[in-house]
Amino acid sequence: MSRNRGVIETVGEKQVVALTFTPQRCEVYTSYLMVENITNPSDLKIVRVHMEGVALQNTCYSLLVDE
Repeated sequence: MSRNRGVIETVGEKQVVALTFTPQRCEVYTSYLMVENITNPSDLKIVRVHMEGVALQNTCYSLLVDE
């Protein structure tokens, strides 16, 4: 996988994707992660990623799945 795209090989029913953030300042950041099922193109998931940078050493984030 690269920064902008990639393919996760099917090994089982679950896959773990780790996201790393490096905030430049303390504020709220929101982005979206699009997950496309290649074998079923109508199965498209959009994951909203929300992170609140409260300190450079202590960041708090959450993932919200919009279906």
